[in-house]
Amino acid sequence: VACLRNHDFAILAPLLMDASEAARFAQLVNAAMNQPFDWRDHKMLLGAACGVALAPRDGCDADTVLRHATMARAAARSGGAGLKLFT
Repeated sequence: VACLRNHDFAILAPLLMDASEAARFAQLVNAAMNQPFDWRDHKMLLGAACGVALAPRDGCDADTVLRHATMARAAARSGGAGLKLFT
């Protein structure tokens, strides 16, 4: 896991083989992030939007893959979806 900015992070998962595996993994992360939890007697709920990009399909270097994942996340957020694969 790498922190990119104050509320953005990346999970690098080198063992995922294809887009369907990556989408399933991202769905699990999204589901975990969207579970309510208690903090100091307050019910908290985080929201998450996941963008998925795969190397080398979506870029051969880290900067390109992260840029494409960020674009996919923006599309997921603006479309109201929790998850978007880069296309």
